[in-house]
Amino acid sequence: MDVPSVVFSVFMQALVSPFQAEVSDIIGTEIGVKVVEYRGTAIDFQYQLWQIKPPSVCAAKRNNIQDFSDCTIAAKELFRETCSYLANNKKSHWQYKKLKNMYCRAASSYSPTYASISRPSQEDMIIRDAKQKCSLLTLQAGETGSVKDEVARKEACQKYKKMKGAF
Repeated sequence: MDVPSVVFSVFMQALVSPFQAEVSDIIGTEIGVKVVEYRGTAIDFQYQLWQIKPPSVCAAKRNNIQDFSDCTIAAKELFRETCSYLANNKKSHWQYKKLKNMYCRAASSYSPTYASISRPSQEDMIIRDAKQKCSLLTLQAGETGSVKDEVARKEACQKYKKMKGAF
């Protein structure tokens, strides 16, 4: 390639690049990534074609179900609040309308994950322990064939059945 061709190529690239970047922004073909601090929660998400990608919302917190749940619930609130703000404060810039549509679409269609982790009740733990004892003694009686183990198994399993019916 000769020098004038290289110069012309560089010149054309300089002319076309800003135009391509603006078209790409308007259409939204590139994947965008956002992390927004909202009421003490860092909410991360991706968007493309001016639409939030639901599986990407709070992806950084997927390994902890309680944190993930809290984040997705906060994300839904963020989407609603942002939509409301953008709908009530109109601007003329082309990007404003795209953002409003993106957040309002997410506000109406995004479904957060609701998770609640709680400890088992005292009764549940007692029943679980009785069931475990019945199961272990059943295995032991089967292995040994001992009358003593069979009697212990029978007592433990009857106790478990009574408890299960009582609660």
